[in-house]
Amino acid sequence: MRATKLLVKANDYNGHKNVLFMMKSDDFRVGTDNYTVLAKGKLSKNVLKTTKGDYTVFSDWSVKKL
Repeated sequence: MRATKLLVKANDYNGHKNVLFMMKSDDFRVGTDNYTVLAKGKLSKNVLKTTKGDYTVFSDWSVKKL
């Protein structure tokens, strides 16, 4: 089964606070204290489309709202 793409917020990522990322739903970090799932999404090219808006996805899977 194919993993769903998620928009998540990392509370702390290498000293940076509240960083947005795209993750797969089967990633081992999903559900830990550091990562909060904000929405499910669909990836098309390098754009993650969610109910929270559309996000450009960068090579490290960090995202920026369009």
